[in-house]
Amino acid sequence: MSAKRVLFVEDNKLEQQVFLQYMKFHKLPYEFSVAGSVAEAKEILTKERFDVAITDYFLGDGIALDLFEMLTATPVIVIRGAGDEETAIKAMKAGAYDYFVKSSNKNHLKLLPLTLDNAIKQKENESKIKILSNALMSINDAVFITNLNDQIIYVNNSFTKIYGYTFAEVMGKASSVIWKDDEYNAYKNLLNSEKHNKKFEGEFTNCRKDGTTFPISLSVSHIKDNFSDQIVAYVCIARDITENKKIREELKKYSEELKKYSQGLEVKVDEQSRKLEEAKRFAAIGETATMVGHDLRNPLQVLVNTIFLAKMKLSPKFLEKNKNSVSETTTHTLQVFQEQVDYMNKIVSDLQDIARNIVVDWRDVQFKPYIEEIMTSIAHPYDIKLHLKLNPSLPPIKFDNGLMKRVLTNLLTNAVQAMEKMSGDIVLSADTEGGNFVVRISDEGTGIPDNVQPKLFQPLVTSKAKGMGMGLSVCKRIVEAHNGTLNLENNKKKGATAIIKIPLK
Repeated sequence: MSAKRVLFVEDNKLEQQVFLQYMKFHKLPYEFSVAGSVAEAKEILTKERFDVAITDYFLGDGIALDLFEMLTATPVIVIRGAGDEETAIKAMKAGAYDYFVKSSNKNHLKLLPLTLDNAIKQKENESKIKILSNALMSINDAVFITNLNDQIIYVNNSFTKIYGYTFAEVMGKASSVIWKDDEYNAYKNLLNSEKHNKKFEGEFTNCRKDGTTFPISLSVSHIKDNFSDQIVAYVCIARDITENKKIREELKKYSEELKKYSQGLEVKVDEQSRKLEEAKRFAAIGETATMVGHDLRNPLQVLVNTIFLAKMKLSPKFLEKNKNSVSETTTHTLQVFQEQVDYMNKIVSDLQDIARNIVVDWRDVQFKPYIEEIMTSIAHPYDIKLHLKLNPSLPPIKFDNGLMKRVLTNLLTNAVQAMEKMSGDIVLSADTEGGNFVVRISDEGTGIPDNVQPKLFQPLVTSKAKGMGMGLSVCKRIVEAHNGTLNLENNKKKGATAIIKIPLK
């Protein structure tokens, strides 16, 4: 570390020698330069810099104050031959660090080493403070320092820009001017509870001069006295996090949307996987359907023709003439035979419907007479009532009346079968909702078992004792061919509801 440099200005040669000998004798760690006049001192100051200057007040060509303009950044110790209060005041007002009166026994020299040390330390501290202040003034975050009475004793440039106050408007004011009441109390409580910690951070809401509020991230540190170790002030660094919060909220929003998209993607993947499995089943069923259609159609037709002829022979007129030749048992047997043939024919039709592509023949249909005719054809026990609830202002609806008849007939028949050995109501309602034509068929039956619900529309899946489980699968394919959807869901109390939605054209 280089020695500190001292400029000594004295026009008395003897005083110069005494001063230098004293400093040398006491081995003080300073380098001295000596000037005998104001002019000589100024010449030296144009070439060199010093850590401290010691000068006699009266010099041959001027006074010590003539040098102060060139010593603005240097502590100056003024020495006077005789005590004069007015001179001391002038020197101190001009910026002198200290003022001494020369003593005849040179005792004033004993005070100089300590004064020099203190002056140099003060200069170093002031330099550090200046650097620190410049640094604080240049940062983008708002910095304010408060004393123990919560009075603001320092703010930087960013504080005035962010909060809208001038330096004069906040210096000496309580920091409550920048706080909302409830937040200020929370801040004070936090200060009191964190006294033993060096630093704490948190997010708060502050107020600008114009009354607007904004979120901040606040970091608070305390300053302690070097001797007493007591807290003497708080340094607060506030960062406006308005944009950060917006970004965080946007990120949260995007994260939630991404999560929903991811979940939706998973559902789509699951749906595609299900459709792939279903396609495999359809491929196998297609082969079966082709075989069944080819092998059973002809025998079934023969059976149908035979039954037709048998029924002719068993007509009331024929039986009247041949009462003893045919029994009632034969009639019943033929009836059962007919039902079984119809059932077998339906299986073949369902299998072939699953295997073939569905082509929609779009027609305008007046739905009221159309559905009334279908409901009239549905066989049902006396204890089960069928009801129709239609919007009277329904427009003509575009769909394939033949295909849709199969869907509605199947769903109504399922509703009746779901209420087997029960009594109650089946309600078919129809209306337009959100650009769709919507049909609901509600029953009061046993509902859909939980184990069947997820695979309800898969071929060969059924909850009924009788049937191959083709009907709903075919219905769904027909509705989807109309760009619509078919869903079945359990009612809150009892029974289930089938819901058909077809886009209006």
